[in-house]
Amino acid sequence: MHISMTELFDCNYASLIKYYPLFKFGSEQSIYTKIMKAYYQNNTSYLRKISASTSCEFLTEFCLFRLKMITRNFSEEEIEHSFKNEYDGPWKGETNFCKGLALYRIGSFVKAQKYFLVAYKEYKKYEVSKKSLLSLSNAITMEGNINNKNRLLSDYIKLAQRSLELSAIDTYANTCMNIADEFFKIGAVKLAYDYITQCISALQNQPQSHQLNEAQTMLLEILYTLNRNQEADRLLEELSKVGNDETLEALKVIKYRHKQQRDTLINTKKLTPPWKQKYYAKKIGCLGDVSNQLICLLAQGPVDKDSLCIELYHGVDFGDADNRLTTLISRINRCQASLILWDNGKYQLSHNNSVFGKFDDI
Repeated sequence: MHISMTELFDCNYASLIKYYPLFKFGSEQSIYTKIMKAYYQNNTSYLRKISASTSCEFLTEFCLFRLKMITRNFSEEEIEHSFKNEYDGPWKGETNFCKGLALYRIGSFVKAQKYFLVAYKEYKKYEVSKKSLLSLSNAITMEGNINNKNRLLSDYIKLAQRSLELSAIDTYANTCMNIADEFFKIGAVKLAYDYITQCISALQNQPQSHQLNEAQTMLLEILYTLNRNQEADRLLEELSKVGNDETLEALKVIKYRHKQQRDTLINTKKLTPPWKQKYYAKKIGCLGDVSNQLICLLAQGPVDKDSLCIELYHGVDFGDADNRLTTLISRINRCQASLILWDNGKYQLSHNNSVFGKFDDI
C-alpha cells in the first residue's frame, strides 16, 4: 500500500500510528511519521535521536524544528529564517504551518497568522484538505489573540461544522476547545463543559498526545469552577504525571486559582496564550441555565427578539416572555458588561463579528 506525503500531511496522530508499520525503513514517509509521533508525544529525547540518525539534511532540520517547538528554544528571527532550502510542492505548506505554530507559541500572533495563511493556500493547492482547514482555523484563532476582545464564536461554530463534514478530527477538537474557552471567559461555564467534553471525546484515540493533555487541562479548570471538586482532584492527580512542560505549568495556574497554592514560581514563558490570560484573570462566576441557553443561540449570530422569546419561553404569553428576556439580558450584562447588544432589530453578542470571509478562499 503506497501512501503519499500529501496523504500523510493530512493524517492525525491516530492515523500516523496506524500507517507507520507500512513504510519502508528509512523512507521519507517513515522518518516523517517517526518525527510526528515523537512530537505529538512531547518526546524530546526521541526527536534528538531521530535527528542524529537521519541522513537527509532537510528532514534533520524539520525534526530539530519540531523539537524546538516543544522546548520553545528559538527566537522570532530564527523561526522566520528556518527552512531556507525547503522542498518544493506540499512541503511548503508543512514548513509554513510549523513556522506559524512556533510563532504562536512565543506570542508573535501577527506573523503567525501570515504563515498559517500561506500554509492554508499551499495545502489547498495540493488537496491536503484537512490540514488546509486546520491552517485556516489557526489563522482565525490568531485574530482573537491579536485582539483578545474578539470572541469569534460564530466563526468557530462554522469551522466545527465544516470540520465534521471533512472528518477533520484535529481541527474539530481544536475548534471545540476554542469555543469552550470563549464560553468559559464570559461565564457560560456549562456550555464550556459541553464543548470541552466533545473535544476530549474526539481525541480519545490519541492517547498521550499534547492536544489531549491540553483539553483535559481545560476540563480541569472548568470542573473546579463548577465546584465538581472530587472529579477535578482525580483529574489533577492524573495530569500531574504528564511529562509535558506546558501542561505542568498550566496545572500550577489552576492550583493558584482554585487552591491558593503557589509552591513554585509559574514560568509564564511556558504557558500557552489562553493559560497566560487565565493566570492574570479573576475567577469566573457561572451564569444560569437560561443565560447559557441564550448565549448559545447568540453565539451563532444575531437573533431577533421574537425568535428568542419563542425559543427561551415557549408557551409563555408574549408580553411576559418579552419582559423576562429583557430582565435576563440586563442581569447578564450586569455580570458581563455589555456582553449582549441590541443592533438593527436584533440581539447579538458583542465582539462576535465574523472574520471568516477575510481569510476563506483567498
